[in-house]
Amino acid sequence: MPASLQIKVWSVLVYVVVTAVLAIWLHPSALFAAGAFG
Repeated sequence: MPASLQIKVWSVLVYVVVTAVLAIWLHPSALFAAGAFG
């Protein structure tokens, strides 16, 4: 696998993992905010 392609694959993987972690971490906060202000 070329190095540039490997870097691209890892970048996508890291992006997906970070996005998933942020979504899971923010999800309860978003629900709480919606419940508190809704």
